[in-house]
Amino acid sequence: MYHLPHHAYSSSISPVSNSLHDGGAILRRKSTGALQQDPGSPADAITLLDPTGQVPGKYKLGNVIGKGQFGVVYRALELRTGKMVAVKRIKVHSSKKRDIANIMQEARLLQSLDHVNIVRYEGLIRTPEHLNIILEFVENGSLLHTLKGFGGSFSEDLVAKYCAQILHGLEYLHAQNVVHCDLKAANLLTTKSGHLKLSDFGVSLHLVNQPHQEEEVAGTPYWMAPEVIALQGASTKSDIWSLGCTLIELCTGKPPYSEFNHYYALYHIVEDDYPSFPAGFS
Repeated sequence: MYHLPHHAYSSSISPVSNSLHDGGAILRRKSTGALQQDPGSPADAITLLDPTGQVPGKYKLGNVIGKGQFGVVYRALELRTGKMVAVKRIKVHSSKKRDIANIMQEARLLQSLDHVNIVRYEGLIRTPEHLNIILEFVENGSLLHTLKGFGGSFSEDLVAKYCAQILHGLEYLHAQNVVHCDLKAANLLTTKSGHLKLSDFGVSLHLVNQPHQEEEVAGTPYWMAPEVIALQGASTKSDIWSLGCTLIELCTGKPPYSEFNHYYALYHIVEDDYPSFPAGFS
């Protein structure tokens, strides 16, 4: 979590931004509670229990498919059906309490969401060593990964198709009073047929169930909305700003102000009317 000054962002910038990590999301919130705990399973498998003690899923972890703010994401095999899933895993003992609270918050939020453009929640397994969120496996991985593998930019037509799907997902989220708060190519997944899913809700905000915390900032600097940086609180409009930054990222391979370090990028986001749009796009 990072605290910015109480006044609006101006040319007298606090040096707090020097402590930001490249490309990483800034953490925000806390939550409490626990879900069903696995009482024990073989070392190479984890077992999902429902409230009645039944076993709807048993999973064997495979290769690492991603590393994020809160831990490691594995591909995993459901041992009875052969279904492939993703398992987002965090170590309990070596993780900060805030990280554990955030992943629990993410699990509860995902459990409440149901939309074709949002990664599907399958369950949560808690062992003495790990928290494991079981998620839909989305074959192509992130759009950032795809960008890097195919020349660093997409055509305007393809970006428009992705944009329409992102907007469908955001329309649903915002109708549920949820702000994603960290929209960027790294948090957008696609299937092998090109269907897009919003993912990574670790710093998301529920506008009704969670109080506004205007003194705390969440997101990734180059994609942050001005009001978030200026400590005015996130809203659904903040996601639309981040979407615009993401579209520029998909068109060019880089978000706005990427030529600056985080410190100066945050300054320009607040002080400029809007980022410059890449040449050659309508």
